[in-house]
Amino acid sequence: MKQAEKQTRSPRRVLTIIIATLALIVLYAYTIDVTKINFEEPQDANRQRAVTRVIRSLARPDFFEHSEEKRAMNITVNIPCVQEKRESEFSLSDGRTAAISPNCASTTQDTIVVNGTGFRPRTNGIVRWHPPGDVQTTRALAAFRTDADGVFQASFTMPDIRPSDDPQRIEIEEKWPSGGFLGTGIIGLSEASEITIDKIVETVLLALAATTVGTLLAVPISFLAARNLMANVGLPLAAVMTAVILLALGYFLGNWVTTLLLDLAATLTPNPLINTGIAIVSFIFAAVLMKVGPSALSSEEFNRMRTFTEWIRVMIVMTIVFFAVALLAHMGIEFGDRVTSQLGGPAFLGRFISFLSESVTVLSPFIVGFSLGLVGASLGATYGQEAILRAPEMPGRIITGITAMLATAILIYGTGSLCNWLWQFDNPAYWTLYPAVIGSVIMLVAGVSSPPKRPFPIGFVLYTLFRFVLNVIRSIEPLIYVIVFVVWVGVGPFAGVLALTIHTIAALGKLYSEQVESIAEGPVEAITATGATSLQTVVYAVIPQIVPPFIAFTLYRWDINVRFSTILGFAGGGGIGFVLVQAINLFQYRQAAVMMIAIAIVVWVLDYASSEIRNRVI
Repeated sequence: MKQAEKQTRSPRRVLTIIIATLALIVLYAYTIDVTKINFEEPQDANRQRAVTRVIRSLARPDFFEHSEEKRAMNITVNIPCVQEKRESEFSLSDGRTAAISPNCASTTQDTIVVNGTGFRPRTNGIVRWHPPGDVQTTRALAAFRTDADGVFQASFTMPDIRPSDDPQRIEIEEKWPSGGFLGTGIIGLSEASEITIDKIVETVLLALAATTVGTLLAVPISFLAARNLMANVGLPLAAVMTAVILLALGYFLGNWVTTLLLDLAATLTPNPLINTGIAIVSFIFAAVLMKVGPSALSSEEFNRMRTFTEWIRVMIVMTIVFFAVALLAHMGIEFGDRVTSQLGGPAFLGRFISFLSESVTVLSPFIVGFSLGLVGASLGATYGQEAILRAPEMPGRIITGITAMLATAILIYGTGSLCNWLWQFDNPAYWTLYPAVIGSVIMLVAGVSSPPKRPFPIGFVLYTLFRFVLNVIRSIEPLIYVIVFVVWVGVGPFAGVLALTIHTIAALGKLYSEQVESIAEGPVEAITATGATSLQTVVYAVIPQIVPPFIAFTLYRWDINVRFSTILGFAGGGGIGFVLVQAINLFQYRQAAVMMIAIAIVVWVLDYASSEIRNRVI
């Protein structure tokens, strides 16, 4: 029986292999056709000469500025031929002789050979074409180097030029170093080297800024995208919906209050002494207010009141402190601008003061609003869960329905408003108001009819959502992001920083979350057994295990961002890539070689430094 089955399988297996082989042949045949791989192109003589010229230029990077002496000799060639092709010889009184063969060409594709004698021994030179008339444009035709006897030979084809009855002028130029360092002619760094040093520093710092910001934002996201931390997190639906409501209210309240305080600080007297005094008094009053509070009693009701009072006091103190910070920020902008105009080389310190101060005025409404929203969400989840678990069945259903209705309306209206901003709908109400009303009614019914105390898998929902967002962001290359940011903030390194930051958040968020998922469960179980909260478990059982790999991933990402930033320059993202593409487009291959070497050195140094740091830390 087994023998019969084996014999039956054998022809089927052979047939499967044959079909798979034929499929692969067809696939690769179509691949060759689509990619247009052609071995005739690289064998073309003109293409070989062109690539040889490029490679030789790249092999002679323009590191230094030289003090050079030069001399030139002119010969002529006719295109098209007005007489029989033959060799022509041109001589100068100093003994230099150049023979051109032939002295004319029927087309620009004809090969012309120049033989020179009596030139300076062991000297580099170049053969150039000058167009007829007063046109200043020239074209390099061939490079040469004379031997010990001052003899050279150079062959070339003329560029695609319009035939002319006038002879085409060919210039033979010799160049050799004169004076300079130890007679080498070197008198300093070339312009290409100076630009390279400036831009390679910009590239490294661009990558550093993107890595720093991306890391700070990726760390908290990674915990929310870790399955082992989020999969078992469940809350009653009312607690989840209360958190959503307070998240929105907290954000808008924090944003509104922060904007109001910034405007108030901007309207005060411009006298810096008075503003400084107001800020100092505000800080002192906030510190005193933090020390004043109700005494601790054992009564549970009073303890609850004390907790509420503590929250109120903290909010008042934070408002006073931020008002003082807003005053200092407005003064910092003016002070930084004044310092920048007065300083010479260290002017970047003044710009840094202005940047930090301006960051407070620009970013604080969003940051404070988002932070207050997170606080509201945390309080809503905690107290919402406590309230719904204590409530009887029917009141619990009513609370769940109402909170589900309000939270759904907020989510749908907010999502519809975002879509309307993006796509500019003709009837925005069809995407915002009407769906919000319909969705809220449906969730009201669903909330009332569902068991109020049953856990809702909010952890798994957040995990899935954050994983999906990280994968979407990571799937788009930074080169695409920089195109958008160049339109938004202009050409330069700022656009590159924003593009790399977005991609860094997604890439590190994925790596960090996977590292969190692979931690040992023993410490987590031990800390949990002591009755620790979820936050305490993360702090004392998770973080000690992930610090070393987080550092390693961050250093590796910096290395990646340095290499990425060279490509972003091609799309206007600043850094050395921006000047590298300019040099390549202008056929300045010697200058481009300097930049390529600098990129390679920086990548090697960063790789070595990061490996040393990882060896010491991990």
